[in-house]
Amino acid sequence: MKQAVLLVGLAAILGGGCSREQFVAEVDGKPITVREFAARYEQFLSQGSMRDNIKLRHEVLDNMINERLIFNDVVAQGLDRDSVYRRRMEVAMRQALLDAYARRISFDTIRISEQEAREEFRLFNTRATARYLYAKTKKGAWELKRRLQNGETFESLAREVFEDPGLATNGGYLGEFGWGEMEAALEEAAFTLPVGTISDPIKLRIGYAIVKPESRIVQPLASEYDYAKVRQKLADRIQEKKIDHLIRKATDEIVQSLAPTFNDEAVRTVFAHWTLLARNEVPPSEPRSLPKDISAMTFMHTSRGSWTVRDFVERAEWTTDKQRRRVHSEDDVKDYAIGLATREVLLERARAEGLEKDSAVQAQLASVRERFLLRRWADSVQDTVGSSGWDARLLDSVYQANKAHLAYPPEVNVAEILVRTEEEARQIRAQLSAGADFGELARRRSIRLWAAKRGGELGFGTQAAFGPMGEKFFAASVGEILGPERVDPYWAVFKVLERRQGRPKSFDEARSDIVAVLTQERRRQAFRAAVGDLRSRASITVNSDLLANIVIHTESQARGRSL
Repeated sequence: MKQAVLLVGLAAILGGGCSREQFVAEVDGKPITVREFAARYEQFLSQGSMRDNIKLRHEVLDNMINERLIFNDVVAQGLDRDSVYRRRMEVAMRQALLDAYARRISFDTIRISEQEAREEFRLFNTRATARYLYAKTKKGAWELKRRLQNGETFESLAREVFEDPGLATNGGYLGEFGWGEMEAALEEAAFTLPVGTISDPIKLRIGYAIVKPESRIVQPLASEYDYAKVRQKLADRIQEKKIDHLIRKATDEIVQSLAPTFNDEAVRTVFAHWTLLARNEVPPSEPRSLPKDISAMTFMHTSRGSWTVRDFVERAEWTTDKQRRRVHSEDDVKDYAIGLATREVLLERARAEGLEKDSAVQAQLASVRERFLLRRWADSVQDTVGSSGWDARLLDSVYQANKAHLAYPPEVNVAEILVRTEEEARQIRAQLSAGADFGELARRRSIRLWAAKRGGELGFGTQAAFGPMGEKFFAASVGEILGPERVDPYWAVFKVLERRQGRPKSFDEARSDIVAVLTQERRRQAFRAAVGDLRSRASITVNSDLLANIVIHTESQARGRSL
């Protein structure tokens, strides 16, 4: 059976009231109806390239039966009633409410006029060029703008802020781009600010940008036919931007009304302990513990009151590990706290509007609940695998059987000089042939800055790690110069520095690999055994004739009927 199907979601458990002809299976007296099976099966077919057949129908039905049995066991064990479950569902409810409130303040108010669509069409037919600089924090972005205003250039600053060799050496130049090809906030600045203007810090999905539009050209001769073809796409884009604008406006207004101020000492203390706060346990089963003298420190004041460090930590526990990993500075801690305070206001508004009963909220909660409980049950039957250690004889037998594959592969160490054009690369190759020092040329000319600082050295890698060039590197001798070679979109000259022969791993070196493979296999076995045990104790009937004759509608069938 395919566990992937099992994880699609638990089917709703319905009570009686169905005649025998209406259900394809019965699990401990509870039916799986034709409607439920057809919905799941059609969803499964739509997600891959599988074609309908009777064997596949039985596999999907078997997994639906397994889900019923697992869910019954979840209830019997109380896994849907303890504090871990309640905390996870509260996190899910909060996110569902925030999503629902965002829909409420956007979709309910958005109207798209013909004039707006025409203006969007003009942008759609516009090409722009721009430069930008990147900073992790707003404070860092303001500092970049200050330095630009004081006479420094995009070219000089780009070498500081970008690791990408192209952006680092071309002054952050983005080239020519069109509508919908860049991140929305950056694109809006490039298409709307006066040409030559240097923007204030612009919030990106990650970090901040300073943008300078350099040119805009409107493509002529766009017709009504062209407009009609993309009208819906234009409307979708306008709606997306309006939703983003409305949500940002609502949150900005909340932040302004909160008027947050911080105790900088407490912020520094929190950031110093961020590794503890951001550990991978979401939500934690127990509140995170901090030293008492830290917990009681005043952290933030707003118009709604004050938070201690403990207040902040308790609120942070209701966010995700991914959200907490975005904190890389003290300014990020402040932004994070402001976001938490803003969320509280939005949640209050969502609850005041009765969105807890919204059908979309309930559907989102049900989906989270099903996935969480399925995964939790699977973990509960697998979590003892390897806990008592591994038999040395078993590990040795696996090592002996797989020794040929348990090896360190051969590697080479290569240096590179990366440049923009083939002509530059040819000039460099000629200089090397005339006796120039490779490392010195790399330091002066290569646009891959991190390698240039090391004389062009890229480090050891396997043939696969070097991609299309791997075969050439491994065929070359140590000291040989290769190139010019195309390294899209640039050109490079290479030098093979060292070669390291592959060798078999010793038992001690291979032990962690062996344990990982055994653990994965034993977890699969434990899962299958636990499901088998549930099935052996259950009453299961399947209506195979009905299953074979259910009419299934797939997207490909729908397209076929429309031809």
